Amino acid sequence: MKKVLTLSLAALMLGALAIPAYAQDKKEEARSVLLKDTYKAMERRTEKSEEKNETNVKPKDQEIVLQNEVKTSSEVKVADILEVNADGKPTSIRIRWTEGTETTETTSAGQPPADPVEEDTEMKGVSILYTWNAEKKAYTSKLEEGDAEVSGVKKELSKSDPLFNAFIPGREVKVGESWEPKEEDIKKMMGEDENIKLTKVSATCKAEEIVKEEGVELLRVSLEISMTGELQNENLGNPSLEATRSGSFFWNIKEGRFVRLEMENKGEFEAEVNHPQAGKMTLTVTVDGDETKTETVGKVEDEKKDDDSDDDMK
Repeated sequence: MKKVLTLSLAALMLGALAIPAYAQDKKEEARSVLLKDTYKAMERRTEKSEEKNETNVKPKDQEIVLQNEVKTSSEVKVADILEVNADGKPTSIRIRWTEGTETTETTSAGQPPADPVEEDTEMKGVSILYTWNAEKKAYTSKLEEGDAEVSGVKKELSKSDPLFNAFIPGREVKVGESWEPKEEDIKKMMGEDENIKLTKVSATCKAEEIVKEEGVELLRVSLEISMTGELQNENLGNPSLEATRSGSFFWNIKEGRFVRLEMENKGEFEAEVNHPQAGKMTLTVTVDGDETKTETVGKVEDEKKDDDSDDDMK
């Protein structure tokens, strides 16, 4: 009996040791995150963006730079969700561009550097009211402030949904999962551009990892975008262009919303011009840049209370 008992205990011990080893080999199932934005009435979303682009103009297949331009811009866009229907769809949205500055520094070959030029961005001071049309399943837009002939304003007014984000699939995704937004959805998000006619655009998104920042869990999603199109400039012969954008956006898992975007941008096109000294020549134009966007959420009532307090004091 003692011998049998000893063997039984040994078997149990071996079994107990085998369980942890098995558990270590077993892979944990990838975590899922819901990538779907939700909105509340009288909610304010403030987006701050910074962008820097360097453009170099060179004769084709040569290293000499005929012109170098560095353009730095910053902008603040405020979206007030005024009304939301029972399905959670915003039915009234006011978007305002409250801040915007742009600095341009240009250097041309054989000439001293020009003084930097600082001016307001074309969207600063613009206000647009979007109202949901249930029958057309699109928003109608009304320009409240700004110039309707400005290219940026035209682009914003053309959007059928100013809050639409083609890279947010509206469903759960697992860490490690990739997806490709539809081309028409990306164009819908971008809106029409009178300066560039897009012929093809594609993108790949991947839920890379979950990171913690100040105790908050964020899903990092990598983003790769490629675009081909035609620059709408008759003086340059409407040249074809190629551009790429790569980087990541970060998603607040608990609150279910976008918080930050970090991107690198590259573009290139060739154009034939008549140079005063060199005559007809082909130029290569390259653009390298980077951009960041951050979004915070507040309440529209906060400003209303401040305004009411100011009126009481008068």
